[in-house]
Amino acid sequence: MEAIRILRRVKRRFEHSERPLVKHLGGGKTNNFDACRDMNGRRIHHVNAEKRLEEWSVEAEERKLERIAEALLKKKAKEVRKGAVKGPTEKYVEKYREESERCAGEVEEAVRESFRLYEEQKRKALPI
Repeated sequence: MEAIRILRRVKRRFEHSERPLVKHLGGGKTNNFDACRDMNGRRIHHVNAEKRLEEWSVEAEERKLERIAEALLKKKAKEVRKGAVKGPTEKYVEKYREESERCAGEVEEAVRESFRLYEEQKRKALPI
């Protein structure tokens, strides 16, 4: 009986001293298996890096086309800002300017006509 009690005490002391060590060493769950090896003996980290490199090289042509498209868009925007190329709204602006000039001319002509008629009526009304 005495031996069983001693063994239990030793076991408790050992478990008690082991707990902080397990927590410190990272005895919890992990989701990073990059250091493990696959069935061919290669590190999983290297296999994954190779896959990412293949995907990146496949998308190289697409990235090149995107850069060309962005450069073209920047060039067009710069030309529009300088006024060298008329944008899609420029034709409406020109149409508006022409219409407003025509309307202003018509209004000016109508005002001059009304003044002329007023002067004629004024002359008719006053005997000289």
